[in-house]
Amino acid sequence: MTNTLPEALLAEIRRNRELLDAYREIGPVGAFAYAAISADIERAENVLASGDAIEMMRWLQTLRENE
Repeated sequence: MTNTLPEALLAEIRRNRELLDAYREIGPVGAFAYAAISADIERAENVLASGDAIEMMRWLQTLRENE
């Protein structure tokens, strides 16, 4: 269980990286989802580094919606 917003965001970044592996494995069919999730991860990492709590909450929700 995560205790802080940055920890929760980092956990979702990790989960989304696992999704990337799944989309990579299915080949060209997963290319769009792979690109979209990659972009989401990059943005979330930048927000995490910035320390902006409002943006962290926004990106936490965005990453949680990825399947």
